[in-house]
Amino acid sequence: MLFAPYATASTGRREARRPAEPRCRRSNPVPRDHPGGGPPQGSHKVIPAFLTVGGTPANLQAVAANINGSAFFAFLGGAALGFNAAYPSLNLLSDLTPAGRAALAKLGTMCQGEALPAYSGKRIQDYTAGGINPITEPRWQRVLDDNDLGALKPRVPVL
Repeated sequence: MLFAPYATASTGRREARRPAEPRCRRSNPVPRDHPGGGPPQGSHKVIPAFLTVGGTPANLQAVAANINGSAFFAFLGGAALGFNAAYPSLNLLSDLTPAGRAALAKLGTMCQGEALPAYSGKRIQDYTAGGINPITEPRWQRVLDDNDLGALKPRVPVL
C-alpha cells in the first residue's frame, strides 16, 4: 500500500472509504497499488532500486514519529486523510490551522511523487492549532492502538 494516497492499516475492524482517484501525471513512473494490495506485477521494472516496497507497518505511532519532519512526511499526511475518512469522529480538520486544511486538501489531490518533495521536512506541528501533535491525543491513540498489528494472537495458522 506504499503508493495509495489514503492507505491505512487494516486489522479487519474497519476499512477506509477510498475517495476518487487523484489525477496524476501520466509520466509518473511509480505504479499505483491494485485492489489485491501491494505493488502490481512488473513494478520492479519501473521502480528505482532505492525505493523499497514493504508490508503494512505494525506500530503506526512509531512510524509517524519517525517520518514527522522527514522527507517522507507526505505519507503521514496521506495516512491521516485515510484515518479521518475511516473514523470521522477523529475530526482531523478541527485540529488544523487554515494553512493545515489547505495543505491537506492539496495533498489529497497529489501523487506521492509530487507530494514527497513538496512536503519534505514538514512536521505535523507546522499545520496544527497551537502546534500540537494530534497523534498524542487520546482519541487518536485509541484508533491507532486498535490498528496496530500483532496485538492479537491469530486463531488460525499463519503461513
